[in-house]
Amino acid sequence: IDRTGLVRVNWVLNTLGILALGGSLLLIGWRNASWLATCAWMSRAVPGPYASPDEITSFSGTYALAAAAVVLWCALLRGRQKSLQSGLLGAGSLILVLAAELLRQPIGGTAAAALLTLAVVHLPLRDISRRRKLLTAAVSIVALCLFLFAGRGVVAMRYWTFGIAPSPIASSHGISHNLFIGLGAVPNKWGIKWSDEFAIAMVKAKDPSIRYGSPDYYRAIFRIYLRTVLTDPQEALRIYWQKLRLSLVATLPGLVEWSGWAGAILLYMGCLAGGFRFACHSSGRSESGGRGSAFLGLTLLQGGFLMQGTLAAPWGGYLYPANWMWVVLGLLLAAQAADYARVRAREREPGKLAH
Repeated sequence: IDRTGLVRVNWVLNTLGILALGGSLLLIGWRNASWLATCAWMSRAVPGPYASPDEITSFSGTYALAAAAVVLWCALLRGRQKSLQSGLLGAGSLILVLAAELLRQPIGGTAAAALLTLAVVHLPLRDISRRRKLLTAAVSIVALCLFLFAGRGVVAMRYWTFGIAPSPIASSHGISHNLFIGLGAVPNKWGIKWSDEFAIAMVKAKDPSIRYGSPDYYRAIFRIYLRTVLTDPQEALRIYWQKLRLSLVATLPGLVEWSGWAGAILLYMGCLAGGFRFACHSSGRSESGGRGSAFLGLTLLQGGFLMQGTLAAPWGGYLYPANWMWVVLGLLLAAQAADYARVRAREREPGKLAH
């Protein structure tokens, strides 16, 4: 496949991801918001930040797949479906998590973490059978295993299918490498640089026999990272705080310019608080259909996505899908607030009649 073909592949991935997200929002009951969100994201995100054969162009679609997995998961958590429907929702959610993880491991991992968090938070609140709770917990564990072992499983299948000898190089990009060079994404007292060559040189200085990309390399660079951070934890916290602010600037430039980075943090905390309130209020209510949980899940997913910029590099090329998720969250917040107000009004009506 040539470069033009890769551009088309990225466009197809983006389109499929955005349609999956729109369909999941429609399934859970956000009719108007689903169409608006799909059109808003589709209008700019399909070609990515620019037409390119690079994988970065497909991050919009991958992030949308992860978001769709979270929404389907919340539709499962409401616990009011028949067994077949629950099985389809659970399978669909896990397939989307697997797809996101194989396309972009950090995004798939963020989705798996959001699914597990939602299960822990909401299962005690749900008025469903113990059997259903155990089933949901089991599916949550499967989601975590998919994140941890999917990449290795695909590589192992390739070795077996084509008779290829296993490679000594790790099958996935170790997080320890990015944690270390991530300290160099902003100026720092240690002189660390955001550079593969810099990290390789640090490891080679300790043991020249260690090969880049091998399990020994990732263990060695993680030890160097820990030693570096522990020499001055205050400097490490300063670096991460600065990268969090830069991540917010990259994804909410207009708001940060108007209100400062504190306004962006308050916006996220407001979405998180609203998500918890909506989720707890809609617990067990069939008319809410898990939408409160879905809003909370997407807010958690957005926070996890922004953590990539905080821990690694706070650059728009990695974080640009978060711009469109802010738009989706805004649309869903308006829809969920209206739904919440209607439910509260109905709850107060009997009291008014009694008086």
